[in-house]
Amino acid sequence: MIRSALGSALLLALLSLVPRSVTPVAVAAVESVALPIVALPAEVSGEPIAPEFTGLPQDPEFVIPEIKLPEVPAAADPPKIDPEWVKSVYPVRMAYGVIGQQGSMTFDGCGVAVGPDKIHTAAHLTHQMPAGSRAEVLVDGEWKRANWSPVAGKDFSVAIVPGANLKPVPVRVPVYGERVTVYGLKTKSFAQGTYIGATDIKAGFGLVPLDACETPVHNGDSGGGVFGDDGCLLGTIRGLQPDSKLITTMTPIVADAPKATPCPGGVCPAPQAGGQIRTYFPRRRR
Repeated sequence: MIRSALGSALLLALLSLVPRSVTPVAVAAVESVALPIVALPAEVSGEPIAPEFTGLPQDPEFVIPEIKLPEVPAAADPPKIDPEWVKSVYPVRMAYGVIGQQGSMTFDGCGVAVGPDKIHTAAHLTHQMPAGSRAEVLVDGEWKRANWSPVAGKDFSVAIVPGANLKPVPVRVPVYGERVTVYGLKTKSFAQGTYIGATDIKAGFGLVPLDACETPVHNGDSGGGVFGDDGCLLGTIRGLQPDSKLITTMTPIVADAPKATPCPGGVCPAPQAGGQIRTYFPRRRR
C-alpha cells in the first residue's frame, strides 16, 4: 500500500512538469498530406513578384483539376460595306386611295434593284391590303407606280418601275456557311450573320442567324437584302423567327427561279385567305 501511494505521488509530480494547453487541441482523424509550398510575394526594385508553387502534394489521391481558360471569341470582321450596293436598296410601299386623305392606306417596305427597272421585294407587302392597292417605289424623291409580279408559293415579288434608271446589284445563289450582311431601310444596321440554308427551298424559307451582338430586323426591313461580301444580292428579307429574333428569315436566290406572274394592269388583287405570313411593315390608315 505504501509503495502504491509513493508511485502515484511520483507520477503526479512528473506530470506537473509538462506544460498544459489552455484550450483543447482538435486532432484530424485523417492522415495529412504534403500541401503545396507557396512562396510569399516579395518586392524587388519596387515591383511585386507573384506567388508561385514550389511543391505539389505527393498523395496520389490528391488531384488538382485542370484549369481551362474560357475561350474568347475573335473579334467579328467589320462589315464590308459597299456604298454602291447600299444605293440599290429602295423604299417600296403598297398604297390605297389618295395618300393623305380620309380612307387612304399604305403598307411600307423596301426592295433591292436587280436591273434598271426591276426590284426584288417581299410579296407580303400586299398582306391585308384592300383590292385595288397599287405598288410604288421611291425613286429620286418621287413615288413612282410599279407593276407588281409576285411569285406563286413564295414570299417574293418583282416590282417593275417603267422608265426608271435604278442602281442594280448582281445576284447569285448563297453558299452554305458564308458570312452575310442583312440590310433593311428600317434598322440600317448592316447586321452580320451566317447563311445556314433553307428549311424549305421550294417555299424560299432560308435562315440567317445573326451574331449575338447584332440588331434584329424590324418593322420596315422586309423586302431588304441579304448581301455577300462580294456585294451580290443573295436573297430578300422576309422577317424573323417568332421564337428567336436573331434568326432572320429570307427568300434566297435559287439557280432555277420560278416565274413571276404580273398582276393585271399592275393592280394587285386582295390577298387570298389563308396562309400566315409574319408581317414586318407598319400599315398606316388615314
